[in-house]
Amino acid sequence: MQTKHFESGQDLVVRRADRPGAGLFSCCQVSFSSRFSSAAPLRAFVPAVEVACIVILGVLTSKQARFWHDSESLWRYVLAIRERSYFKSSHAHYNLGNLLAERSELEEAIEHFRQAVEIEPEHAEAHESLARAFVLQGRREEAAQHYQEALRILKSRSQATASR
Repeated sequence: MQTKHFESGQDLVVRRADRPGAGLFSCCQVSFSSRFSSAAPLRAFVPAVEVACIVILGVLTSKQARFWHDSESLWRYVLAIRERSYFKSSHAHYNLGNLLAERSELEEAIEHFRQAVEIEPEHAEAHESLARAFVLQGRREEAAQHYQEALRILKSRSQATASR
């Protein structure tokens, strides 16, 4: 089998993008192969290093796949990691809240939307989702407050964009 060399690895990466980790491996492979293809003594080690990369990436992928078997488990995992860190994730709370709201688990969804807003007060989408959850519970006054806040944030974003 003849190896086709690419000026850049983009074509190879695009063809392998449908397989997990293949794109990253392809970038490494093209970079590594092109660097050491002219050095005769090192050329013999290129396939071994490439196989080692495949094995390492495979092990890391299978380890990560345990946490990412569905969106809920992924966002809960992100939140569990972030709880031990200084950096909190408003987006993880927001996304998990949306998943829970879709399943009509409104109390837990509201809690996650509240945390998203607490972490990032200018998160207009979290305010809007929180308002929608309040509407579904019949809590119209609280919903109105968060709808107004979402509108305020979106208005200031559009003004900032227009002034650029």
